Amino acid sequence: MAIAVGAVVAVGTPVSAQAGVSAEDIAVRDQLIADQENLLNTYRCLFGTDTDVVPGGCDNPDTISPGAAPPNPTQNDLDIRDGLIQNQEALLNTYRCRFDVDTQLVPNGCPDTQTTPTPPANTYTAIAAGSTHTCALRTDATATCWGNNWYGKADAPEGRYTAITAGGGHTCALRTDATATCWGNNTSITYNPDYELQVTGQADPPEGTFTAIAAGGSHTCGLRTDATATCWGINDHGQATPPDGTFTAITAGEYHTCALRADGTATCWGNNDDGQTDPPEGTYTAIAAGGGHTCALRADSTATCWGNNRYGKADPPEGTYTAIAAGGGHTCALRADSTATCWGANFPLHIMSYSVSIGSELGGQATPPDGIYTAIAAGGQHTCALRADGTATCWGIDIVPGGYGGTRPGGQATPPEGTFTAIAAGNYHMCALRADATATCWGNNDEQATPPEQATPPEGTFTAITAGQFHTCALRTDATATCWGNDDDGQATPPEGTFTAIAAGGSHTCGLRTDATATCWGNDDDGQATPPEGTFTAIAAGKYHTCGLRADATATCWGRNWDGQADPPEGTFTAITAGEYHTCALRADATATCWGDLGAGPDGPPSGRFTAIDSGHHACGLRPDGTATCWDVSRYRYDNTPNGYADAPEGTFTAITAGHGQACGLRSDGSIICWGTWSFVVPRG
Repeated sequence: MAIAVGAVVAVGTPVSAQAGVSAEDIAVRDQLIADQENLLNTYRCLFGTDTDVVPGGCDNPDTISPGAAPPNPTQNDLDIRDGLIQNQEALLNTYRCRFDVDTQLVPNGCPDTQTTPTPPANTYTAIAAGSTHTCALRTDATATCWGNNWYGKADAPEGRYTAITAGGGHTCALRTDATATCWGNNTSITYNPDYELQVTGQADPPEGTFTAIAAGGSHTCGLRTDATATCWGINDHGQATPPDGTFTAITAGEYHTCALRADGTATCWGNNDDGQTDPPEGTYTAIAAGGGHTCALRADSTATCWGNNRYGKADPPEGTYTAIAAGGGHTCALRADSTATCWGANFPLHIMSYSVSIGSELGGQATPPDGIYTAIAAGGQHTCALRADGTATCWGIDIVPGGYGGTRPGGQATPPEGTFTAIAAGNYHMCALRADATATCWGNNDEQATPPEQATPPEGTFTAITAGQFHTCALRTDATATCWGNDDDGQATPPEGTFTAIAAGGSHTCGLRTDATATCWGNDDDGQATPPEGTFTAIAAGKYHTCGLRADATATCWGRNWDGQADPPEGTFTAITAGEYHTCALRADATATCWGDLGAGPDGPPSGRFTAIDSGHHACGLRPDGTATCWDVSRYRYDNTPNGYADAPEGTFTAITAGHGQACGLRSDGSIICWGTWSFVVPRG
């Protein structure tokens, strides 16, 4: 038999109000989704992994085929499908790397390194780990989140809270008035015979007051002030249908929920494919639901687990414990001496809500660091805990799915350490100058050349640095230029001479010589490497165009002008920056103006004054008070999930840079902090 995919509950604005969304758009995506799922099932049966999710079983697997497109498709229909396509492709790449099959199809190859997570510096009273993000309550009762920000799940609203919980794609918390609030993903893909896509409401809490709250894969449950349980969100396994009675604790897993009754016994509901909702008899003091298993602490403080035992995640070691936390494929607990211990998967695997990761052989989520802890939280593939001094520490996987396959750093434990004087953002890599004038780079280092090494700077000292699409350039202390990385078009082969400024674009580079004239090298298909005559005070290189400020402070641009990015407005400017398909500049009155592709930002840059500006796939600027503001300026986005690069962190900065999907800023103490979809781990030291 064949399983049809593609039936949709229409949500959002009808196609009549959204030009360009057609039934054909949906049909193409549904076919790709079906093809991906069939290939996933082939891998599952071939390598004997996750065979329980193969329709019909591996002896006679069903063939998944697309169904008819909905009659009135919406942008939301496209967005949900695009998200599923990305996650399925990332899962395919996980299998390819894990089982060494079809690895030539994995974008950037199979990584052999793994980042080590560390949360932002602060002190906290509570911590919660989701599938690919982490949230905590500060000592002042405000909430903060870090890590992957798809659907805005790491954008904690203002206010004060008494409890916080992180799920697969959403986050919930209890305010000081005991009401519940949630943010993040409010939709889900239900794997029924029609593969229906729908809004499921896990981020829409009911009215009323609560004493406890727990976020699962795509559902949420809470205990009301009368001790009864209520749940909301996806309910395809009954995980959001609690039994009658009163409870003292509640926990939500991927597809199931458990709670402790007033007499200390445990009860569970929802998916029970592996026995995760069949608790053993006895009384308990704590309970935790994970990906497909549940663990609890007995009255004698020993730990017991039930349900899926893949990777040994349901086999707790002997001993007594004070706290326990269940993640996607691992479990962690605090011993009576306050040290942490973990068991289960210690390597990358696919987890809640098809969030996946590719990393090294050892992911580290089950290898806690030494120390004394007061609280612990296990996420999809990472773990975080609070130390006795109130600071947080995390360990495990720090990457999440990339757009249409591959992976990217997620930042759920990104440590902004070290002191720097300058910073530059490329497409998928970042570079900076340290306080000793040496260069360091991080991020993607394997694009387009063999090897490109755009993130492997040469030795020496430098005065300026710039990062292009897949190459990097810098000015040495003797004012000569040097470049590294992809050189297919000569963009990494600078001419002789001395320079005062340098700018790396898509596949070209430009610099200002000491006589203030401009020279460019590299790809010149659109004239981007043929500067006009005259002298300049500043230069900026975009993907296919270049702009400069003349001595009279007017702007001039050359190169591709498909979106008007090379048509600067009249007036005088103090700074200029070129993005992928747009250009921005600061006028003499310190206001910002942009031209070119403004498909996603028709209102232009935000009002107000700026002291610095930079552009990539988006734009960021520094205000006179040192705070950062970012905004989207491009319609050319293939990843429809929220990227988080417009969510500049609080605080003040001395410099800012914007890349393809990430932004970084220099703090006044010389440290670096990054944010956005590809917010790479900043090097230490």
